[in-house]
Parts: sequence; C-alpha cells; structure tokens
Amino acid sequence: MRNPAVTQPSLRRLARTFSIPTPWPSGAVAVGWFTGVTVLGFLLQIAPRPAGWPLAFLFAEDGQVFLTDALRDGPSALLNTYAGYLHLVPRSIALSCSSLVPPDAYVMCTGIAAGFVKAVAVTIAWPVLTAYARSWAWGLAAASAFVFIPVGNLEVLGNITNLRWFLVAGAFFALLGTFRSAPVAVIAAAFTFAASTSDPLALAWMPLAAWRVIAQRGWGRLPASAALLGAAIHLMHLQPGARGERGTAADLIAQPFDTIAQLLIRGPVATQYSMTWTQEFLRFGVPPTLFTLGLTLLIVLVAWKHRRAFPEAAALALVLVVTGLALLLVVLSFPASYIAFTEIWSPSQPSRYSAFAALFLTPALILAMSIGWRGNGPRWQRVVIGLTGLALAVAFATDAMGDPRHSSGLTWEQTLNQTDALCAEGREAVDVSNVPDYEGWRTTISCTWLRR
Repeated sequence: MRNPAVTQPSLRRLARTFSIPTPWPSGAVAVGWFTGVTVLGFLLQIAPRPAGWPLAFLFAEDGQVFLTDALRDGPSALLNTYAGYLHLVPRSIALSCSSLVPPDAYVMCTGIAAGFVKAVAVTIAWPVLTAYARSWAWGLAAASAFVFIPVGNLEVLGNITNLRWFLVAGAFFALLGTFRSAPVAVIAAAFTFAASTSDPLALAWMPLAAWRVIAQRGWGRLPASAALLGAAIHLMHLQPGARGERGTAADLIAQPFDTIAQLLIRGPVATQYSMTWTQEFLRFGVPPTLFTLGLTLLIVLVAWKHRRAFPEAAALALVLVVTGLALLLVVLSFPASYIAFTEIWSPSQPSRYSAFAALFLTPALILAMSIGWRGNGPRWQRVVIGLTGLALAVAFATDAMGDPRHSSGLTWEQTLNQTDALCAEGREAVDVSNVPDYEGWRTTISCTWLRR
C-alpha cells in the first residue's frame, strides 16, 4: 500500500517542476536571434524547392475539402466536419484566402498562412523551452523545430491540411507555459483554442488545461480556459464513427515487434536522419537501420549523466519523448495500410505521422544536447553533440529538397486557365483535378468566384 505522506510530496514536486515561470526572454541579442531564426524558417516554408514548388499547386484535401466547402458554404463551412471532426484553422485559412485575395493568389495565400501558424508556434514554445533549458539560445534551437524539424516539415501533405499536427504540438507548449504578460497569454490562448477546434487529439491536453485553470492566476489561466472552451465546442460536433474503419490498435498489438520497429524508425530514426535517409537505411533492413540510433543513445547517456545539473530540462525532455511516442502509437493505429514499411515512402506520405512525433522528439533531443554540452564532461561528449547537430541540419536539408508528389499534376495557374475556359461555356461551377492527380482528388471551383 502506498504511503500517502510519500505520494503527496512527490506530486507537489512534480507540479512545481512543470509550473516554473516562462517569461518572454529579454535582451536585444536574444530577440534578434529569435526574429532571424523565425523569419528564416518562415521564408523556407514558402520558398521554391528542387522537386517542385508546393505553392504552385493545390494539393489533396486543401482543394477537395477546404476550398470546395469555402466556396459552396461560405462562413458556415467553419463548422463543417471532415472525417468526423472540426478543422477550424484550415477552414478559416481557406475561407479568408478565397475571400480576400484574387483566385490566382489563393494557393500562395494558404501557404503563407501555414508558414505563419508554424512561426506563431515557435513564438509560444520559445519562452517555455528557454525556461526549462535555462538558456534562450538552446530554448530557441528546440523551439525552432516547428519550422526546422528534419522530417518532411516542408512537405507534410499539403499546405493547410496537416497543420493540425503543428497545432496540437504547439498547444502542448502553450498549456505547459505559465504566461504572466497579456500579449503572450492572448497569443497562446488563440493557439490553444485553434488547436482544440482543429483536431481531436488536442483533447488529450484537457486534463493539463483543467489543472492550469485551477493552479494558475490572472493571465496565466487564459490559454487553458480557451482550450477548454474549444474542446467543448469540438465535442458538440464530433462524429467518432465518421472516419470509417481503416485500422485499429489491434493491428499494432497483433504484431508487437513490428510495432516497436515502427515506433523507433518512424520516431527517433526519421526525426534525426530525415524521411529521405531513413528510406535509404531501410534498404538494408530494419536491424541495421536501428543501429543508427547509436548516436542518439550516446546523447541520452551523456544527458542522463548530467541530469542533476539541469533537472527541469531533463524532466521536460523525458515527458516530450514519452508524449511523442505515445501520440505516434495513436496515429499509427489509424491507417492499417501504412503499418508495414513499403516503397511508398516520400517526404509527404507517411512522414506526416513522423513529423507529428518529431515536434516532440526533436525538442527533447535538443534539450538532451543542451545538458550534455554544458555539463563538465570530456571533450568527446561535445564532439558527439556536434555530430548530432550536424545530422539534424543535413537531414533538414535533405527533406527540404521537396517531394515530386506535390508537382504531379496541373499547376494552380493551369487549373484556373482550364476552369476559365469551361466557365466560358456557361457553367456555374467546374470540377477540376488537383495534385496528386493519380489519387483522384477533385475541387469544385465556382465560376462566379473565378471572375470576381
């Protein structure tokens, strides 16, 4: 039987560990670096890439679901469900861009909006990770994962469709933070509300939100209150059976060794070496691929050795690893067709699951690197940490080359020209294909909208 006298102080210590103040880092140098890193990350989100420029194409659900519904239903589309749940942020972007800019600038508008959301996530995560790392520089390196994760970040299946991964991960940091100033608290609150009304996985943070409402004071309660409000709205519209039966946790339980391989390869291997290099590693089989985690293991051992010098960073890194792998396990239980490793891997295909995990695992890895770098250890430890940083940079550059799936059809300009010709025949609306065209995605474009 547990001793209540022991359990209660342990819970209090745990509560204190994850309730440290997270003020906005001050100083011109810190703010200057933050601005430079965030702007660079934003620009890379919208820049052309060797394999094709995503902002020249309308992709998958971005067209068939969000633009089609925005043109057909107008503002009421905001509360439409797709796959059984709300997508407030993608729908808001589609509605705003289809209303505010000319049709030929629509895809550019959605791409800029997607990059902006990721930049806001960096803005929220930076003070939190700075407080736990006790360094604004290491905190910024960890927070920049939202624009620099080295696993398909620039190609995560569309411009706005899978923003939900970034929203859910960003909401975690928004709820973890203790924001005392109004500006940051308001930004964090807008983000948590957006996340909880854009993906049901954000509902997993509601116990944390409830605790924050109780434990925080003043502006600190605002992000958690907004998350709970958004969750209540989402629950009223949620349709659990609408997604259909594509896979269940039973698929993972039935093949435990394959499931472990999935977690390790789609998690830390892809996070550290990119989707492109992971696919190359897998040509030699799963066991050799897992050996690439040796570098990661060295980082973990070094961080573990010096954990007492940086207990907050160590505790958060552990939480992020457990959370990232748990969420990866959840999302892998959805699509049975992606459980096995196949040749369909590309930066934008199954990487959307790895990218979700990487938004937790990459900050955890960087926190571990920060502990080892600042610990009083032998020189080889810094060499290992430097190699890990180099691996992350090379991995990002590799996946940032782009994904040909994004350019496997008509450009947006060609689509509009085709639509305009058909509208000239007197049609009210035209169904056109959007990329990848071999998957049968279709968008309904209103001729009135096209000629406004």
